[in-house]
Amino acid sequence: MISINDYINNIFQDFSEYVKNSVKLCDLNPFTFESGNIPDYINIHIQQLYLLRYAFAYAFEYKRMYSKILKKLNTDTKLKITSFGCGPMIDYWSLCNACEEHSFEYIGIDIIDWNYKFESQNPNPYRFIKENMIEYIKELKELDSDIYFFPKSICEIKNDDLTSICDSFRTKRISKDKIILGISLRADVRNLEIDACTSAKIANSIIENGFICKSDLNKCFRFEESHGIRKFESSFIYPDEAKSLLDNLYNECS
Repeated sequence: MISINDYINNIFQDFSEYVKNSVKLCDLNPFTFESGNIPDYINIHIQQLYLLRYAFAYAFEYKRMYSKILKKLNTDTKLKITSFGCGPMIDYWSLCNACEEHSFEYIGIDIIDWNYKFESQNPNPYRFIKENMIEYIKELKELDSDIYFFPKSICEIKNDDLTSICDSFRTKRISKDKIILGISLRADVRNLEIDACTSAKIANSIIENGFICKSDLNKCFRFEESHGIRKFESSFIYPDEAKSLLDNLYNECS
């Protein structure tokens, strides 16, 4: 499977060509998640910029999350994972690298068919479904996954959609005796509180469906920013050229 370093470098090569030849660099300047804004992920150059900024850290974060989840499940049976808002399958890459000896079935749901999706790998290929996650859950007769993963997609769920998701987890039959919610939260304090509140509502809807929650919904795990990823994963090496490009990108925009 491709390394995260090579993956980032491939995107960097494509994006640097665009930057070199583009007269519309300022079009990328409104790239922000503030005030509920969601970038235009259909735009391939927005995808490139997003992945150069975030894919490296997300790959590390999701790998650590899946490692902890697998320890909690503590089973040798084949697992089923549903990823809501899977994007380019970063969490699939992380899952493959976190459980190289474990068999699993992975389903990725996203309304956008991203460029730069990680390739499906044997013996655990993925299935991608291009659909709104809300409609996908509504259509299910029962919930039969062991793990429901929200890779940074929790922040993009609107209130009405959240109500629909919670209704599904509250009322549909859940076929497994034990399930795990893996939810990646934003780091800054204000958005962390918003994401934690959204996550708690989903978790409480499962509790209302007859389950007992063994986790403290008021706690989350985070790494100290000052440590850096390479302290924990020495194989993660972000390309210097890509970092330099991002640091100076908007100097070209006036």
